[in-house]
Amino acid sequence: MRSIVVCLCVFGCACSGQAVNSPTAPSAAASIPGAMSLTAPELPFRGSLTAKEVDIVSFPTLLAEGSAEGTATHLGRYTAEFNATVSVLDGTATGTFTFRAANGDRLFSTLVGLGVGEPIATITETLTITGGTGRLAGASGRLVVRRTLDLTTGVSSGSIDGSITMQH
Repeated sequence: MRSIVVCLCVFGCACSGQAVNSPTAPSAAASIPGAMSLTAPELPFRGSLTAKEVDIVSFPTLLAEGSAEGTATHLGRYTAEFNATVSVLDGTATGTFTFRAANGDRLFSTLVGLGVGEPIATITETLTITGGTGRLAGASGRLVVRRTLDLTTGVSSGSIDGSITMQH
């Protein structure tokens, strides 16, 4: 009799129509005391960079394209490519920034920035990590790049500070 009751319970649960990973399904981890969270931890991300950019002016916007290199946590020595559309009127920018670690893994991000000053500009860019390749696949996070750009040479240098969540 006991095996019939167990079979009926298993059959009833299997036929309930609610998937185990459904958003409304009870969490097995929540019911186990001391269970670990499946959410990846947010890790600090810091680094330095030097960059060279070329600007193409088409008033009232400017297209800035460039390359950078430096060192950063979770990347080691890296190279990067970026492009941004800059409003000449207010110094705001939007674009993309892609890091390439020494092993070839890439980290993708979008950027929103603000630059002020001439002929030396102080630039602050917020990068939102949108993913990556290799061990950086599924990465997310937010980085702040602060750099000083010599508008006469197109050379800048600065720092990176923020956090990253990696899905490995």
